[in-house]
Amino acid sequence: MAMEKSEKKRKDKVKTKFTFNSVKTKLILYFSILILISSLTTGIVGLRASKAAIIRATEESLVSLAYDGAKLTKSNIEKELRTIELISHRKEIQSMDLEIQLPALEDELKWTSFIDMGVVDLEGNAYYTDGSTAKLGDRDYIKQALAGDSSISDIIDSKIIEDKVLMFATPIKSEGKVVGALIGRRHGN
Repeated sequence: MAMEKSEKKRKDKVKTKFTFNSVKTKLILYFSILILISSLTTGIVGLRASKAAIIRATEESLVSLAYDGAKLTKSNIEKELRTIELISHRKEIQSMDLEIQLPALEDELKWTSFIDMGVVDLEGNAYYTDGSTAKLGDRDYIKQALAGDSSISDIIDSKIIEDKVLMFATPIKSEGKVVGALIGRRHGN
């Protein structure tokens, strides 16, 4: 009988441990649920804030990279325009004698990034170092150069190499008067 009593006491203790009727068990359950909900809420809010911060930082970086790329492109274009302007001041180029100009331009091509260079007369006829010719008098960048201002074309389809190119043009002046234009062709990519 003593064994039965001790066994009954053990069963009663087990029953009372796992019942939800006690205040202690209810408090543990409620606080556990409350901690779980607050942890989940904090985690979700933290993830959303982190995601927004990462997106914002990435967008700012992309804008900065685009701005830097544009500055670099502008700098390269200005450098090429200054190069062709310097070449136009050579006496050989100002002579407007193709037999003198074209060999001089072939020498200049070696240290520039142009794929070809040429001379345009006042009628808009272009003569390139590779021996090709073209009528370019209708192009805006040629009109500007023959009017006395250096210019750069948009990316255009070349009549000569049948590819996208960027054309640079500057006036050739002799004794203060425009006598033609010097042009340089670069790939448009």
